[in-house]
Amino acid sequence: MIEIVWRLDHEVLDSEQVMGPLLDAICGVPGFEAASYDVNGRDQWRGFERVHAVVDALTQRTQWLRIAGVDGVSLAMVAMGKHGEVPAMMMQLGAVDVGRMDELTADWGTVFEAVGVVYGALSSAAWRSALVDAGVAVREQGESVGMVQAWGVGSEAANWKEIVAVVDRCEAMRRYQGGDLEILVLSDQEKIVDDEHAVALGKVSALLNS
Repeated sequence: MIEIVWRLDHEVLDSEQVMGPLLDAICGVPGFEAASYDVNGRDQWRGFERVHAVVDALTQRTQWLRIAGVDGVSLAMVAMGKHGEVPAMMMQLGAVDVGRMDELTADWGTVFEAVGVVYGALSSAAWRSALVDAGVAVREQGESVGMVQAWGVGSEAANWKEIVAVVDRCEAMRRYQGGDLEILVLSDQEKIVDDEHAVALGKVSALLNS
């Protein structure tokens, strides 16, 4: 199951000008079709309709907005930032495999600009298992290493030059700039291909959290 995270450059999500484009971006993710939504984990699911979802997110003292997909597996969750949490979107995609990675990230430049996203990552449970098997830390706090990680230009991770140097020396990794994004593809599959790849991932993980 593919997982996507977007971290937003807002202290709190408290306007239609932010929530509207964010919901549009969520519904535009390939393989995700919204069916229903719920606020604050109450399990009071309502049929998804953009206007109603925006209004409820902004007026129900909402801390979390959940949007369920029509496949019964996919789920997007939005942290609103109203109780000190970092505003972010987290999505699990049930019917999309890693082979569509480029398609899933193709519109990130537009999304980052329209919604105010400063960081994005694409990962999966299988990828985290591969990291653990290779001895690379999977962190509950701090930055874990995704298959893809992206930053808005000017919002790059600390130690960016050192991270770039590691990526450029590893054949299994690549980086590119897409519009106003700096994008690292740390793996194009849910496994670590060789020892060089594992060592490079360990170095990137350490630099991201130093």
